[in-house]
Amino acid sequence: MIITIDDLQKSYAGIVGNLIDFTEGVRNHTLKPKIHDLKFYFTKNSGWIKQKKADGHLTFAHKVTKVTVGYQAHSSSKDTTVSANIMGTLLDGVQKHINILGNDIFGSTTGSWSVVPNYTKALNRYNSLHNN
Repeated sequence: MIITIDDLQKSYAGIVGNLIDFTEGVRNHTLKPKIHDLKFYFTKNSGWIKQKKADGHLTFAHKVTKVTVGYQAHSSSKDTTVSANIMGTLLDGVQKHINILGNDIFGSTTGSWSVVPNYTKALNRYNSLHNN
């Protein structure tokens, strides 16, 4: 799969726009989303590809980082609050995704997502990591 600068820009926007709030909310125990709210954090526009499994698991795989996060809904109601242990599992995957983008691909040295990465350099790093 070919990754473009546009893919990297969408990935960055997804972190700044959604996933930082997600990680802070889970860590502070202030985020208690319903099942149907999760799609807000894992959008196609930010690089996540939705994969519904036959066994009830719903997973999202990221196009750039290849990280997969998922959960299984044990309730047929989309208004069910996602349990704390599932939120912890999702947080682990999101943190892995953020680390890969920030450290390996964007090469961040500031530790701040307010500094927009150089996407050309990031694409070169991505290609060297994946031997493209």
